[in-house]
Amino acid sequence: MSKYDLYSASLITGTILGLLGLFYHFQQHPGAGDILGTALLISLYWFIMGLAGVLRSGHLSPAAKVLWVAAFLIVSWLAGVVWYFREIRPRQREEKQEHNGSKEG
Repeated sequence: MSKYDLYSASLITGTILGLLGLFYHFQQHPGAGDILGTALLISLYWFIMGLAGVLRSGHLSPAAKVLWVAAFLIVSWLAGVVWYFREIRPRQREEKQEHNGSKEG
């Protein structure tokens, strides 16, 4: 499993657990805090990886990097999803094509 696959898996898992924990919290179930804490820890991975990807990006201008960092800090989930479709998903496809090409060659 590559770091790109881990990014998407943590984004999906953290979101689902967060929504489930929020639902349990509204229903006042005793384990809601544990679920929300787990969702936060899982979401921390894609948050840090997204910020690192923005800051390491060679094709973004400094102004664009500032805007991306602000987006991750203000609307983190939305920025994480947009970053996935803009940067992570194309790299996943390239990695899979290279992997499939090396098997055939």
